[in-house]
Amino acid sequence: MRRGIVVGAVALAGWAGACTKVGGDPNAVVALSFDALPFPAIVIGDTLRDETGVPVTLTAVALNPEGEVIPDAQITFLSLDPGVTVSPDGFLISNPGTALSVRVVAEAGGLQSRPLALIITPAPDSMAQDGIVDTISYSLANEAQNVSQAITVKLFNTEVTPPIPATGWIVHFSLEYHGVPEASATSQRAWLVDEANRRSDVDTADAQGHASRRLRIAPGANPGLNDPDSIVVIATAAHRGLELRGAPVRIVVHIRARL
Repeated sequence: MRRGIVVGAVALAGWAGACTKVGGDPNAVVALSFDALPFPAIVIGDTLRDETGVPVTLTAVALNPEGEVIPDAQITFLSLDPGVTVSPDGFLISNPGTALSVRVVAEAGGLQSRPLALIITPAPDSMAQDGIVDTISYSLANEAQNVSQAITVKLFNTEVTPPIPATGWIVHFSLEYHGVPEASATSQRAWLVDEANRRSDVDTADAQGHASRRLRIAPGANPGLNDPDSIVVIATAAHRGLELRGAPVRIVVHIRARL
């Protein structure tokens, strides 16, 4: 395992030098794309896995001076911080120890990518609602007010006492209206949003193990809602392809007209 600090100027200088020396060499690496990890977190002492629980290798793309992919480029991966190692075939393995965050980079042709952050976390085995959001009061006159407080769940590991948060884990949210799934991505009656009020039904657990979305309703645009009424927000997460204990978490949000 190699450690160090990546400085943007170093990568740029390497790129510029490569462009100067290689001309039109189709196998010369002048750009390296390492944009995403298969999953934002890895369990302590485990291998990095995708959302279905299958171990996966890291991948990156190397480009030549013509902007074409170099299919057989020799790309290696390394961690800039202690906590993980990378096998020769690209599998990333977490060392036993304390949960933390590490930076991983790709290297090829003397270039190094920008680092990507990876959370090392205790294995999530349970989830539950955190806090109470039981009512949203809507206004026909001002739809901008028709957003609930954060509807939050918490992921944690119960192998220790007291339980500790599981961080960096993906949580999926969905809606149900009168027993029927409500398509949050396209619904004009009710949908889920992030902190910036953008439609979003996925969140990643923070340092306290919390993941949340807000419920937005638009009765003025499409009445479709009674007074009073209710919508169920459903949250779920899985580890190694199996839902966590307590999942899915079902949270009933009551809907009433604003007085």
